[in-house]
Amino acid sequence: MVLKMNFKEIFLAKYLVILFFSVKGSLGEPARVSAVLNESVFLNISNPLNESTHDIRWFKDTNIIVKLVNSSKFYYSDKKKYYLFPNGTLKIEQLLEEDGGSYKVEVFCSDGTLKEQKDITLSTVVPVPQPLLTWDCTRKQLKLTCEVKQEPKPFSQLVRYEGKSLQATKEWKSANGFWNMEYQEAKNASGKYTCIVSNSVTSKYDTKDIQCAGLDLLLILCIAGGAVVFVIILVLLIYYIRRKTMEHYEEEDGSVVADEDIPVQIYPVEDGMKQRELPRPPGHAPQRQPRQPQRPPPQSQPQAQQLAAPPRPRPRTQQRAPNRIKERT
Repeated sequence: MVLKMNFKEIFLAKYLVILFFSVKGSLGEPARVSAVLNESVFLNISNPLNESTHDIRWFKDTNIIVKLVNSSKFYYSDKKKYYLFPNGTLKIEQLLEEDGGSYKVEVFCSDGTLKEQKDITLSTVVPVPQPLLTWDCTRKQLKLTCEVKQEPKPFSQLVRYEGKSLQATKEWKSANGFWNMEYQEAKNASGKYTCIVSNSVTSKYDTKDIQCAGLDLLLILCIAGGAVVFVIILVLLIYYIRRKTMEHYEEEDGSVVADEDIPVQIYPVEDGMKQRELPRPPGHAPQRQPRQPQRPPPQSQPQAQQLAAPPRPRPRTQQRAPNRIKERT
């Protein structure tokens, strides 16, 4: 009889210990879960279920959203929104801002006793966008800027170089909504830099291989500007030379055309040309009668046609003086 009593006391003590550890989750603080908007989230219970599980209830605030009865019958307040796995895990599809809040799960055994109770606080977060890492190599140091556009401000924003995190020297928010973090390093610290932006759920980064061992940006711009000015001057000089050459050719062509356009004038011999009077000889020599001027023979038809034809431009014919009639001495 004493042995039986001891056995019952031992069994009762073990049962109480198991019950205490199974429901201790309800006595502590609620578990916190963060999830990304527009994605799915899984809410798990603390202990795995066994064959003795009889009933599972999921609450949103004070309303039942999912219920499992006799480990086989499911009841949903919204089948498109919630799904319950046989192991007690709750899945929420297409998470919205209003889905955040307090959740509670209750697990009962087949004899109706409470096996587990768990409170969960679900918070929604906005996924971080892709950051952008920019840099500027000055004469003395390297300036890096990690920028990202997000509201609210990202949880973490840093730049890493060779496994170590750099200390930000400046932080500001631009007018277009970008959060900017500025970092400074030595000018010769070339290598791979990584800009990391993260929150409690998501994380994205941008990696750039930066080399600042070459010429300074100001010197490069000066060289490029000088080259552009030299090319412009060279082009203008070539244009000026070609223009002068073309004007010279045009002047020569114009003079040749002007000479060709001058017509050759032919002065016909007048039939009634007067005889030139010669001075009288001295003494009383008898005067001789002046010789009658001879008319030129009539020109033939081909010669008339030749005179009527247009004159040739070259060679230039010289004007011949009219024939003078000599007097007999």
